[in-house]
Amino acid sequence: MLYLTIAVVLVGALCVLDLLLTLGVVRRLREHTELLSAPRTDMSSDVIAAGRRPAAFTAADADGVPVGLDDLAADALLGFFTPSCPACTERLPDFLALAARVPGGRDKVVAVVAGGLGPDGSVAGEAADLVARLGGVARVLPEAHDGPVSAAFQVVAYPSWVLMDGAEVGASAVGMDRLPSPVPA
Repeated sequence: MLYLTIAVVLVGALCVLDLLLTLGVVRRLREHTELLSAPRTDMSSDVIAAGRRPAAFTAADADGVPVGLDDLAADALLGFFTPSCPACTERLPDFLALAARVPGGRDKVVAVVAGGLGPDGSVAGEAADLVARLGGVARVLPEAHDGPVSAAFQVVAYPSWVLMDGAEVGASAVGMDRLPSPVPA
């Protein structure tokens, strides 16, 4: 009977210890979930910084026309989107509205759709809809996620935008909530 009592007490103690450890793990998981889902305040390393010159690149727009860094207007607005991004879908109307008001129209607005190419190099799936929507107000450059335009502008977070000032970046940010106002011609 003594051994049975000792065994029950040990099993009970192990259960209480296990419960405490499990509660500690759950608490840490909640903290990590809050950290991961909270908006980051400093995203400066997720897109090229103002004052920097982008690397040279060569890409083709949705119509097959070659585009390079030298082809961008001195005050071009670039938007970077990806079809798998809920924030891109949510903020796309903001970019479309701004792009429609940019003096110079499509010649001064470039939209990069990263991750929009199929295995054969054609625009595929959700990216085709995104390319079509952006095509009315911008030259659209579909490319792979690690494509030449995204690499030249050091974009790793979407949606992002860049406003050129001559050959350098005048302003940039991740998220469309800080889009610039178009400058009158």
